[in-house]
Amino acid sequence: MPMERRNFSSILFGLLLVLSTGTAAVTFHSVLATWGMTAAEWLLLGLYTILVVWIGSSFWICVFGAIRLLGDNRRQRGEKPMPLLHPGPWQHARTAVVMPLYHEEAERALDGLRATYESLEELGAIEAFHFFVLSDSRDPAKCRNEERAWLRLCRDLGAGGRLFLRRRKCNTGKKAGNIQEFCERWGRCYDYMIILDADSIMAGETILDMMRRMEAEERLGLLQAWPTPVNGRSLFARVQQFAANVQGRLIAAGLSVLMEPCGTYWGHNAIIRVEAFMQSCGLPRLSGRPPLGGEILSHDFVEAALLLRRGWRIRIMVDGEGSYEEGPPNLIEHMNRDRRWCQGNLQHARLILTEGFKFPSRMNFVMGVLSYAASPLWLAFMMLAVVVAAQPLPFHLEALRAWLMSMNDHGVPSHIPWLIGLTVTLLLGPKALGLLLGVVDAERRRASGGAAALCASIVLEVAVTALIAPLMMLMHAEFVATTLAGYTTKWDAQQRDTDAIKLRDAARLLGPRCAVGATLAAMAAWWAPALIFWMLPLLVSFVVAIPLVVLSSREHKERGPARLPWLFRTPPETMPSPVLSRLRSVRALRGRRRLFHVRQDDPLEAEVSLLLGRGPAS
Repeated sequence: MPMERRNFSSILFGLLLVLSTGTAAVTFHSVLATWGMTAAEWLLLGLYTILVVWIGSSFWICVFGAIRLLGDNRRQRGEKPMPLLHPGPWQHARTAVVMPLYHEEAERALDGLRATYESLEELGAIEAFHFFVLSDSRDPAKCRNEERAWLRLCRDLGAGGRLFLRRRKCNTGKKAGNIQEFCERWGRCYDYMIILDADSIMAGETILDMMRRMEAEERLGLLQAWPTPVNGRSLFARVQQFAANVQGRLIAAGLSVLMEPCGTYWGHNAIIRVEAFMQSCGLPRLSGRPPLGGEILSHDFVEAALLLRRGWRIRIMVDGEGSYEEGPPNLIEHMNRDRRWCQGNLQHARLILTEGFKFPSRMNFVMGVLSYAASPLWLAFMMLAVVVAAQPLPFHLEALRAWLMSMNDHGVPSHIPWLIGLTVTLLLGPKALGLLLGVVDAERRRASGGAAALCASIVLEVAVTALIAPLMMLMHAEFVATTLAGYTTKWDAQQRDTDAIKLRDAARLLGPRCAVGATLAAMAAWWAPALIFWMLPLLVSFVVAIPLVVLSSREHKERGPARLPWLFRTPPETMPSPVLSRLRSVRALRGRRRLFHVRQDDPLEAEVSLLLGRGPAS
């Protein structure tokens, strides 16, 4: 039965996507083809069809996710809560909690590890876990900060024999190589490993629940928990984490329905069966030179495909809370991260046809490539639309005649409202579904400040996203073009907690791009006056982009003009779990005094050289 339901969901998804794409393409064709089609119009139709496949897939994934979450809510209301401390797999399974670091702010990263450790300790399950900080850092100051932060954490937790710091001599393979070396050295000591990023936090209850599921399914190689974005303080971060709670949750739930048991891996907040990983996940080196050759940068999708190829299962876990991550604090840091991800995802185009990969893995690669390739396609679509609209006058006279002949009783071409309505539905439908789920679920509605606050937040989130979308489209198109041209990005640490962006810095970094975008929009409106009402929003967005980036990078305050603390509220913010409350209290305390200061003559520092690199006994 589960296999039949899964196949039915995937087939139904494909049929719905084909139906919506076909309807949109036929309707757009009817707009263009009343009096014949030029080569430019055929190309415009092809680009539109590809883009509708992209936005339509996101819409239908969210539809399936909404159905899944509504069903989960209904079942949970009729179930008794499961006691937390009943016998579980931690009594006999050994698990490594692994956090790779590379030039991160060590104190901030280890705050999350501390909260996770204390959460497991509170549940009485800490004996089954060892914690590893796997450093790839090369900067001496960063390395010293990591050692001090780790040493202080060992002292505070009394975890000297349970919390280890390891620094590699050579950081070949970056994060994937770091995990590989850990498995080669100590993997056989453990049944499972939990991968955390430097911004990851996980509740002990969630970890134990994931272990139960791994124990219950022998061929389950990886269980991916959906990481909820939290702790955003700037307007940009709050808008992003609100959008993730509204729409990202739907996407994760939809993927869990459509892909299981051939799910995906996002590189962190996941539990992995070590035996399966060691059997399957040695990464190949791509032929040729970077950026499209050499080491695989975005390793997670590839490791998921390798696990599935060896017959292991992967599932996505969306029910329950307790898996968290922290996002970029401003648009510039967000785009710096996207620049690295773009290069990694474009490499996956070379793996789509790899022998032995399953169909869901191939589609995962395709969607990853399209997540960035869609931007140059949108840009090409708009430029081509300008060319078509600016064709010589005789064409316009014939088009005007066709337009008038297709008028309905209300004086509007009959196919135009259908085309606009369908496109808007595919674009904004996921927001509407997220609003519906938020209103129906009483607990989430209260956590969001009520139905009115939820509606207002979604409207403002759509407005902010629409204003920065043209700039992001232009930058993503630039990333794709420079990657294909051979430019290799530096894969460095993300700045996770930065000061507000200054106006001069935003103007220096984004000004030339905004100027190019505004110039192109103005030229398009001048060259094709029929499109002036379509170009005007683009022109406005490029004009306001820099002030918006500066304003949205500022830290959110409870008081002050233009600050609305009742907007963009999320359940983890208003009803934080104990692990989040613990994390926030640690950071608040460190803000008042320097928690991790260790004097040079501290006697424990002499032990660092003896403790570094040591692992548990086999």
